[in-house]
Amino acid sequence: LQVSDRDGARTWKLLVTPYRTREGGVEGATLVFTDITDALRLHSALEAESERLRLALEVTRLGVWEFDPRSGGFLIDDTSATHLGRGASGEVSAQSLVNRFPAGEQPKARQAIEEAGARGEIDVNLRLELDDGASRILHLVGRRVMDRPDAALLGVMFDVTAEVEAARLRDLMLREMDHRVKNNLAIIMGILRGVGRTSGSVSEVVQGVQSRVDALARSHDMTQGNPTDRRISLRDAIGAALRPYEGHARMMFDGPEVTVTSKELTPLSLLLHEWATNAGKYGVLGPLDGELAIRWSVEDDGKVLLDWSEHYATPQMTDEGTPGFGSTLAKMSAIQLEGTVETEITDGQRVSRLSFTPQAPQTG
Repeated sequence: LQVSDRDGARTWKLLVTPYRTREGGVEGATLVFTDITDALRLHSALEAESERLRLALEVTRLGVWEFDPRSGGFLIDDTSATHLGRGASGEVSAQSLVNRFPAGEQPKARQAIEEAGARGEIDVNLRLELDDGASRILHLVGRRVMDRPDAALLGVMFDVTAEVEAARLRDLMLREMDHRVKNNLAIIMGILRGVGRTSGSVSEVVQGVQSRVDALARSHDMTQGNPTDRRISLRDAIGAALRPYEGHARMMFDGPEVTVTSKELTPLSLLLHEWATNAGKYGVLGPLDGELAIRWSVEDDGKVLLDWSEHYATPQMTDEGTPGFGSTLAKMSAIQLEGTVETEITDGQRVSRLSFTPQAPQTG
């Protein structure tokens, strides 16, 4: 029997023991009051804490498990069973748990469990393949609850697939960034050497380097605009190269949809920049009247043929003189694309042709 004072501040457990006569009658009773107020408060606090823990485990999808090193068995809850793709919670042997993982992952799981029994702690990521073909990465972490070699280990299990994939993607992006920075530095060093050999003054060096670095910057901006599939339209690459010359001459683009990878974009942008710069200095984008026609096609074997044709309004002298660094850079860019470049010049036109096979699969 529990009784409380009038304001409910204190609670007692009441034990009533009656005095009985030989005839079975009751002559009195002994009352024993035990104050259980603090015990009840502790019980309520423990219930509230248990409910908070249950909600936390449910929200975070943490599975709770217990490992007995003496029997070599695990006791898993419903969430752990769901993570493991099992039907229900309960007891499971260490070997059965190991068998849930693919063959390539089983030695790692077995070693982690053996070391857990010896050291009293476990902290490991294990890849699990589910029956529906999906896979997930589970993180098991736990430690011995008492300071005895044979004491049980208590721990949690949770799905870290998204976190591991994010870390892998972040590492991949860092390696890609490092690779790109080194490539761009090598290209800029080559530009400096080439421009320095063919320029007659400091201002020419500055102008030559600046224009080519601007082309690199434009190609970089285009790759940043395509972070998901990392493919860029050939038409967009041509448009970016010609953007500084809009309104200088009549331009015509014609060709099917072709995509290139971000790796191919840098040499392609430099090559297009050299052609545009040459046309701006000596051709229809600069001092000469005429039009620029850019056409490309895709051959049956996947090779792309790109023609950059400057058609002069009046016939011009065809002597180009000694090839400069721009011509060398165009050839180097074509080699990076694993392609070829050639130029055909007549009195009425100048045609530069690039032939290469894009790495990106083409549609249509």
